[in-house]
Amino acid sequence: YEPYVAVPADAPRFDERFAGYGKNKIQFIQHLRMEGFSFVVMTRGFVIHVPHDHSRAYKTWAVSKGGRRTKNNELFQQFIKERMTSSHIATPLCKSAFSHQAAVMMGQ
Repeated sequence: YEPYVAVPADAPRFDERFAGYGKNKIQFIQHLRMEGFSFVVMTRGFVIHVPHDHSRAYKTWAVSKGGRRTKNNELFQQFIKERMTSSHIATPLCKSAFSHQAAVMMGQ
């Protein structure tokens, strides 16, 4: 599922280094977390997702073992390292997600 969020106008913007497909939404949510944003579930809110074919960018990414896929993975790790020292995280990750993120940050 996609991370659908509603944010104020002064929220961080998407990082334009993440072109094509992959890691852009993950980076955006992490950026919000690192800026101290809190997340809540809107129990009476909903969105509707209309099924559609995969985009050309996704199809290219899905079969790629290098190229844009590798570049976006590396950019994500670089972003985390850049931001981690000045972060103000208000929404912690669950234990299993933290273990995965720590492995990603360490390049494992």
